Amino acid sequence: MTRSIIVREREGSVMNSRIRIIKHGTLGKPNGCPVHHAEKTAQERERETASTVKGWVADWEERKRSLQMATFALLRGLDQEALGGGWQ
Repeated sequence: MTRSIIVREREGSVMNSRIRIIKHGTLGKPNGCPVHHAEKTAQERERETASTVKGWVADWEERKRSLQMATFALLRGLDQEALGGGWQ
């Protein structure tokens, strides 16, 4: 089933109307196609750069959290071993 947008254009105050069907995806550039770098606007390049940097920061924070959790788990294990008499 093809999605369609029906646009009604009224001509003056007359009740006659023209119906024009615009098929989905025929306007503008398709989202899946790569765009040549020169065709991107400055705003698009800035948005892409910001998205990349945000991804790097999120990855860094995730690694930091997992390292902290592993460190605390190791310290808890060492404390339990020291309190439990594992060094006797």
